Amino acid sequence: GGGGGDEFDSYDIFSDNDRKEFIFHLFKHFCLGGQVCQYEDDVQPYLDVTKSVYKEIISVQKDAESQTIQVVSPVFKIEALNEN
Repeated sequence: GGGGGDEFDSYDIFSDNDRKEFIFHLFKHFCLGGQVCQYEDDVQPYLDVTKSVYKEIISVQKDAESQTIQVVSPVFKIEALNEN
């Protein structure tokens, strides 16, 4: 791994902007799991599941002026402020 908060060996290949994207957080959740997570050599199943879930829960629309695709689904990050 690299510096500051990395959770897996290839964390450094992702830019700070990549790490802020919702799809990255989904991938990290599926790939890293929880306390019973085991090491896996083949990442492709995790990429496939991440893409599938992302497409199911995120809505997009085309901007009429710029013709670019924009995410219109709200995404929130919830953090505990303390252990209580």
